[in-house]
Amino acid sequence: LLTVFQQYGDVDYIQVAIAALESLGGQRSPSELLLKLDYQIQHILVDEFQDTSSSQFDLLKKLVDGWDEHNEANPQTPKTLFVVGDGMQSIYGFRAANVGLFLEAKKYGVNNLSLDDLPLSVNFRSRPVLVDWINKTFYKAFPQVDNISRGAVRYESSSAFKPSSDISEVTINGFFGESSSKIEADYIVNLVKKIQ
Repeated sequence: LLTVFQQYGDVDYIQVAIAALESLGGQRSPSELLLKLDYQIQHILVDEFQDTSSSQFDLLKKLVDGWDEHNEANPQTPKTLFVVGDGMQSIYGFRAANVGLFLEAKKYGVNNLSLDDLPLSVNFRSRPVLVDWINKTFYKAFPQVDNISRGAVRYESSSAFKPSSDISEVTINGFFGESSSKIEADYIVNLVKKIQ
């Protein structure tokens, strides 16, 4: 695969992550790059952490290696890791994302660096009728408990920030048959026109 990448001057997403990981060297033999980054990096922010792959998680662990010791010795100038994610929104399994890593980090931290879990339980986008429907429907669809090894994430309900509205409703529309795509598109166009 690497030969083909070289022939075409191309790489895939996974190869980029592996190359970044390899460029930092091993635990007993860190590269000059890792030593330089360890000196320079004080804060790391990872967004959409629920879609982290094993190679990305290994990269993150390498970058924060020793931060717990630094923070203990230097409480006035700690190095910080801030991760943002929602296990229920993990969608990148096709590119080797593993939501179990999100659950693992949530429970155990990252490379001896503990994380504080601060769940967001308010939905700022949707009205109460939709939030209530989602809470009732998805509570049944998700597992009852988290399971790191299976990558099973339990549903966490939310409450709506926006006030109720007389026109809010949840409908489910099914489209089937040979021309279902066209029927669905026409339905959506008419719905948008009606709303406008």
